[in-house]
Amino acid sequence: MSNQFSTVDFSFEAPYLVRGKTPKEAKRIWILFHGYGQNIEFFSKKFQQYEKSDCLIIPQGLSLFYLDNKYRKVGASWLTKEYREYGRKNQINYIHQIIKKELGDIDPNDKELIIFGFSQGVATASRVVSELNLKPDHLIFYAGNPAHDISFPLKLKPNTQVHFVYGDKDEYITEENATKIIDYIKDLTKITPEVMRYQGLHTINSSILGTIITS
Repeated sequence: MSNQFSTVDFSFEAPYLVRGKTPKEAKRIWILFHGYGQNIEFFSKKFQQYEKSDCLIIPQGLSLFYLDNKYRKVGASWLTKEYREYGRKNQINYIHQIIKKELGDIDPNDKELIIFGFSQGVATASRVVSELNLKPDHLIFYAGNPAHDISFPLKLKPNTQVHFVYGDKDEYITEENATKIIDYIKDLTKITPEVMRYQGLHTINSSILGTIITS
């Protein structure tokens, strides 16, 4: 009996969210990557303060699952250890198509670009910057660790502002871990990040975000 692992290539359609101004009208363009188990509709509400002036583009992890035993709440994940390379390839292709569709006729020098990742989304944000050769004006790593399976260093603009943000009571980031993450960000970007440690848990604090990027 044959028991052979194989793959198939097929067309795949997936949703994403755009909030605020259109890319052409916007002062700034954000590409936002949510954390593990988050839903993009709820995740996007953390950035409402920017909708009047900016365009928010919010992809969603391609793996969806129920968050409770009543099958009401749905969350998403970017990658797992299973079939990782296929998941990564699909993820990058999906985000690439979103960027082509939304920003294809935009001159990147005309707009301020902000790449933001939260928790698991930090790894995704760093992969996207690496593999799609994006050059953001701000690269915000919020409560997460950039990917360790990407090319060194990221090819950023000399004036790119890199940020690392985390709460002092974050359940997943100890002070020791934070130091390692900061050192890795320096190696990865060749830029010393602006570090913001605030009083809080493993959640996005909109007020803190507002001190980094004013609305």
